[in-house]
Amino acid sequence: MQISIDLGDIVASIALILAIYTTVKSFKYNKIRKDVLLLEKDLNRLHLDKEKKEINLQNKANLSAKFINLGSGKLRLKIFNKGNGTARNIRLKKPEDIDIKIFDDEFPLELLEPIQSVELISIAVEGSPKKIKIKLTWDDDTGKDFEKDTIVTW
Repeated sequence: MQISIDLGDIVASIALILAIYTTVKSFKYNKIRKDVLLLEKDLNRLHLDKEKKEINLQNKANLSAKFINLGSGKLRLKIFNKGNGTARNIRLKKPEDIDIKIFDDEFPLELLEPIQSVELISIAVEGSPKKIKIKLTWDDDTGKDFEKDTIVTW
């Protein structure tokens, strides 16, 4: 029994090998394509999260305070908004047992725009502590009742 191979058999064998090779490459390509699509989806989600955080930061207020020493026990408590958002309903809580008088009749303050500040007349007597802890509470476009404890020195 002799097997004869002619040109048609060779062409069919080559076509079969090429079909198998193409099928294997197609499966590998589809797997890589699926992985790339998953990576793109994750990347888009991360980019969207980053954009949301940036928008949130644009609307967030950040209040702080410091004493300005004018000499002879005369002080100004400067409360300022160093954030990008507008602070609303600003409240100031200070220790009651200190020898520094802070005239805070304006509080609660309705509004404090970005980079805006308010100065409160303050008087310190001899022997007053050089630093006190105050609490600032405010609302902004990102939420309500944000609190910040600040130690101010003079």
